[in-house]
Amino acid sequence: MWPVPLFILAVLLPNLPAAGDAHPLQDLRVLVGEARPVALISGEKLRVIDRLGREFHPGERVKVRACGAGFFSLNRDRAQIPGPLRVTSSREVIRYKDSYFRGSLELRALDSRGIQIINLVGLESYLCGLVNSEMPAGWPTEALKAQAVAARTYALWKMNNSKQPYHLAATTHDQVYQGALAEGAGAVNAVLETRGWYMAHKGIPILAYYHSCCGGHTDSALEVKANDLPYLMGVSCPMCASSPKFHWRLSLSKSRLANILSKSGYLVGEVDSIYPIKRSRSGRILELEIITPRTAFFLTGEQFRKALGYGKFQSTRFQVAKQGRRFLFTGTGYGHGLGACQYGIKGMAEQGYKWRRILKHYYKNVEFQRIK
Repeated sequence: MWPVPLFILAVLLPNLPAAGDAHPLQDLRVLVGEARPVALISGEKLRVIDRLGREFHPGERVKVRACGAGFFSLNRDRAQIPGPLRVTSSREVIRYKDSYFRGSLELRALDSRGIQIINLVGLESYLCGLVNSEMPAGWPTEALKAQAVAARTYALWKMNNSKQPYHLAATTHDQVYQGALAEGAGAVNAVLETRGWYMAHKGIPILAYYHSCCGGHTDSALEVKANDLPYLMGVSCPMCASSPKFHWRLSLSKSRLANILSKSGYLVGEVDSIYPIKRSRSGRILELEIITPRTAFFLTGEQFRKALGYGKFQSTRFQVAKQGRRFLFTGTGYGHGLGACQYGIKGMAEQGYKWRRILKHYYKNVEFQRIK
């Protein structure tokens, strides 16, 4: 049942911070999946606790089924028990699908078909499963440390500001987190050597955005998100030119572009022209006009990128040229362009900069503080 034996995880990762030991008030709550309508959880000597505090001991596997908003059934038992449910294991990790998570899992039934799976985990343990999910393990040590501090800071901001049953998602919507199997020795070392450190502005953890590659220059939150955050200012970044996604291009026919926009809710017959209306100081498109035979409408650069797909349309820092019945988009960078550029972090680390100096380049007006 356990393709990666638990004792191997323990051998590979000595001195891993214990779950729940980093934040003085609470565990981090990470949305790691959604099941419809059944979630299969595995672990050693599982214990399931319902909302009333009753305990169930299903052994090494439990099949949890949603039975309507707030209620579940376990395995073949038709009796309904009230959620949310908390599932723990006697060993250090618990399994959902092909992933292993430290701490425990909380299950919430949204309706008769949907279950949210939330990992309750200590902040430092969370970071050990995040660093190499967001940054290649072979990158310089100081780059991994900078990533750990930026991610810790972002998580603390989310803990203070989330209005969901969870603090953040384990995807690119927030930060990519893959659990215990992503815990490499370099990542764990980066977390341990920066343990507790985060960036603050006026004593409060900052919203520490970061992205893959800025394409040569980051942007300010005021321009891109109309949010005046004095620590997210645009800075020059010549260090990210080594990124394989520094330059990108995409060619689309007029009919294909119209079809994509229509599927995203923008009703167009055929696109005749695309005109950038407003750009940021670094060249990212903030607003563009799309002209069709019957109408014209405006989109933000981010709305346009989302419609075309973040993977293929890498950034809003682009140019567009009409070539007969096709549009050619050429751009630089990958991501939203706010905060730290990960390939820039790598470049600065390769030049000998330490993690504090690297982060000070991308985040302005911040001080480093440490969780007590």
